[in-house]
Amino acid sequence: MSIVAAGIILGSPNILCMFQKISVGNWHGFFVSTFRFVITSLTILSPLLVVKISVRRYLLFLSPFGFLVPVILFIVLMFHKLPTRWMIYIMLGAQKYEIMEFLSGMWLWWLLILLVPLLLFFNAYWLAPSNKYLSERFRAIAATLAIILFIFTISYKAIQRKTMHSAVKVAVRTFFRDTPAHTARRAYKAFVAFKTEKHTKTEYSLPELVSKKSFSGTPEVYILVIGESSRYKNWNLHGYNRLTTPQLNNNKNLVVFNHVISPSFNTTVSIPLIVTSKNVNSNTADTLFSLPAILREAGFFTYWISNQTTMGNNIGSIAEEADTLIHLVPKEQVAFDGELTHIVANILTNLKTNTFIILHTQGSHYPYQNRYPENFEIFIPAVEKNKHIPVTAKHKEQIINSYDNTILYTDFVLSTLIDNLKQDSLRAALMYVSDHGENLFDYPHIGFGRGFGKLSPELFHVPMLIWTSEAYKQANKELVNRLRKNSQLKISTENAMYTAIELAGVYWPDFDSTYSIASGNFVEREQFFLYRRGKINYNQYFQTGK
Repeated sequence: MSIVAAGIILGSPNILCMFQKISVGNWHGFFVSTFRFVITSLTILSPLLVVKISVRRYLLFLSPFGFLVPVILFIVLMFHKLPTRWMIYIMLGAQKYEIMEFLSGMWLWWLLILLVPLLLFFNAYWLAPSNKYLSERFRAIAATLAIILFIFTISYKAIQRKTMHSAVKVAVRTFFRDTPAHTARRAYKAFVAFKTEKHTKTEYSLPELVSKKSFSGTPEVYILVIGESSRYKNWNLHGYNRLTTPQLNNNKNLVVFNHVISPSFNTTVSIPLIVTSKNVNSNTADTLFSLPAILREAGFFTYWISNQTTMGNNIGSIAEEADTLIHLVPKEQVAFDGELTHIVANILTNLKTNTFIILHTQGSHYPYQNRYPENFEIFIPAVEKNKHIPVTAKHKEQIINSYDNTILYTDFVLSTLIDNLKQDSLRAALMYVSDHGENLFDYPHIGFGRGFGKLSPELFHVPMLIWTSEAYKQANKELVNRLRKNSQLKISTENAMYTAIELAGVYWPDFDSTYSIASGNFVEREQFFLYRRGKINYNQYFQTGK
């Protein structure tokens, strides 16, 4: 029957999920996906069960949703997950070069995915007689099955949640959440959120009486390097069994922090938490300070040098607070992070005043194979340059090798920056922290990537380190000792701004030194990450024992 074929096509993303789950031995996931496919198909058919309408006319009504199926299938193929609002939001913010990188080497595959479901759907439409209606028997069977499944869902959710009202709401949501119509609703909400963020500029103010405590007489230099998608677990510096950080391993002036989390796996949220006074408890505080503005007020010449897009006003408004904003390459391209070291070297050559540099790197941004030069392809077999392979467990070795090569290249970039700062008598410090981590097939039920429903410690546990020059150490012995003392405590990337300010010797009367890991007043706090509309205790959720 045409309507059955159409129901299968519109529910095909769930069928794909079923096969993906069974391919990795996830039988629970397979049965869940099967159940969701059945209820999705029944939900799509439901209007025909209660209203007498011709099958062909109803298929015409469904045709706009048919165009969504190829896109949903593509997302499921790539990420083994039905699209979420967050995923759609990120796609809306993608630049042309990011899309081209992602689709490189797969145009034919994309074309087939696009055409086949559409051809099948419209074939079902053309084959349906204009005066054909569902038989009373078919409608009765389908309606009975839908009612049984709905009652089962309510009962199951009532046992889970111990409240019937909540169970009914969840059951209704369960029946509709995987339909193309609900995906369209998610896309609309993501579009509204994206447009709102794009046209809303956060206003940052300045604390009163900002000043530098002392001035050595010669220019001082501080660098904050913001990593991308770099996870703690893959750094040899932190105990990983591969030599991904050979140069940093031999640097004696490093202070390495082992228990740092990022409160968000979303770059547009995590970056402001690093470079402003926003935190998980007061994300919409009345008075917000940004790191570039505070340092500029204290007499520093500030740079924001980016190898990424600023992703709208959320990050762009912070970057614009710097004296000089430099985008490494046009939006249509991307460069290796090593190019940042050349810009920094030129700045140091012409150093005339206290300087603070913020570097926003590409780091380990997917696709990993495009983040490092060929001579850094040490861990092999890696994914071929400018090519794309399905992010499945089948290709786990190649994907992880490519990822580890990005860490190896980050080691080179950071070590080169440190070498640039090693000038006689120059007081300098460098801080590195990643915006969030990444899932790399650590758990079969999670697989790859980021997003809601993919929570893991690896997503939030990030590397962080601070290097200080010999001249800086001699002038700030107690501060460096405090850094070492606090290095094993629970830390959040929210502490980065306050720590950078104290490293630079900047102060104001209301400065909250309890957030600075360079301070004797530092207070170890519970670690929280943001999820949906609330916050979750990291150590309790993942039972880390901390």
